[in-house]
Amino acid sequence: MMCVGYKFWRSGSGPKPMAITLTAEEIGYLEQLAEAGVRGINAPTPHCGLQRLVDAGYVTDHPVSLHGVLYLITDLGRNALADAER
Repeated sequence: MMCVGYKFWRSGSGPKPMAITLTAEEIGYLEQLAEAGVRGINAPTPHCGLQRLVDAGYVTDHPVSLHGVLYLITDLGRNALADAER
């Protein structure tokens, strides 16, 4: 088990979250996702601006159709956003 941000990651439990330096654009995406809450944001698939956030574990992606994906912010993403706003 490895401590990553405020979460613990277990080997074999999916992609390993990683700390990244957020760009201004990514901070904007996280702010929009945080405001959207459980509704998330629908976007065309794939949304390359969000893929790095998905890979880092800050955002989850859920296919809703052949041409759309629902993106939701994770607790790790909320923590990263709070750290970026300090």
